[in-house]
Amino acid sequence: MSWTKQLTPKLHSLRGRLALFYAALTTCVLLLFATMIYGTAVFIEEQEDEPIIEKERELSAFRHLLFLSLGAAIPLSVVLSTLGSSLMTRRTVKALSDLVEVASKVGPDQLSHRLKEHPATDAEIQRLIHVLNQMLDRVDRCVTSLRRFTSDAAHELRTPLADLMGRLEISLRRPRDNQALRLTMEETLEGLGRLMRLTEILLTLARTDSGELPVSKRAHLLGPLLDEVLGLYEGVAAESGVLLRMECDPRHHIETDALLFHRALANLVENAIKFSPPGGVVVVKAEPTEPADSAREGSDRELQVVVTDSGPGLGDEDPERLFARFYRSPSHRGSIDGFGLGLALTRSFVTALGGTVELRSTPRGTTATVRLPQPVH
Repeated sequence: MSWTKQLTPKLHSLRGRLALFYAALTTCVLLLFATMIYGTAVFIEEQEDEPIIEKERELSAFRHLLFLSLGAAIPLSVVLSTLGSSLMTRRTVKALSDLVEVASKVGPDQLSHRLKEHPATDAEIQRLIHVLNQMLDRVDRCVTSLRRFTSDAAHELRTPLADLMGRLEISLRRPRDNQALRLTMEETLEGLGRLMRLTEILLTLARTDSGELPVSKRAHLLGPLLDEVLGLYEGVAAESGVLLRMECDPRHHIETDALLFHRALANLVENAIKFSPPGGVVVVKAEPTEPADSAREGSDRELQVVVTDSGPGLGDEDPERLFARFYRSPSHRGSIDGFGLGLALTRSFVTALGGTVELRSTPRGTTATVRLPQPVH
């Protein structure tokens, strides 16, 4: 019975099934061909004018020769079918074996493995390998991003939590008067508010990553939307000695989600005020434009919102790096309040609206450009 146990897995393999299929097919073809030949021989003998005994002798000799031919041809066809199927599937089986080997090695800590692409591989297997490598690339990027995000979030939460615990421990070490306790409670409440804001931001980012951020677009007048955003920061800008200015035709319409548009633009305006020196100017300009890609589906035009500040600019900083979560420029770290999540949130909101956002440094400051697709009615 041991040979049957060894043979069973081989018969369930691709090579085994192909060998059985081709062997059975060839055998059926040979039997059908032999039957046709024998039938033709019988028909010919019946048409000839010979004694019946002579006909029977010739047919018997023909059957004997036919059986000998089949006896040699059927085993030979089985052997050739086995060898042919083995040669035909060798590259495919090798590619699938490599796939299984790589898949067995892939894990949370080992996402760098990739399948080798070879031009001699079958076209279907090449496409499979290409798609799987792309999938592994996406998984690798997502896991790396998640680890970085989790590490950064833990770091951002650990510092204020440690500060709050330290304040409370100091307050409990010895009796304090009501004024001192009240001051400690106010500082603690302020720190808790900061943690609450950070938690809300992290939840928002998690919802955008999972595609659960609700988007409800409808037509709005552009002027009131911009007035609402700038109105929130007029006091902050006045305290910083920065002038806020809006340049747009208030009669323009925009089709968007007002809440997401408001939050995306608010982050850009807040950043522009933060980095503008006293006496600086922050300009918010909005106008419809033709899209950079005229073949873009679902839109024949765009709304472009440009926020320009008069700050120090980006210098040699990579603009794309500023959109990374928790990233803060080394030159401003510690001197500017914030979590380093404003631009990441802005990109998430703008992406949810189907648009793009980019930063560009100019000699007089930094320009943030938001482009939102607008349908033509």
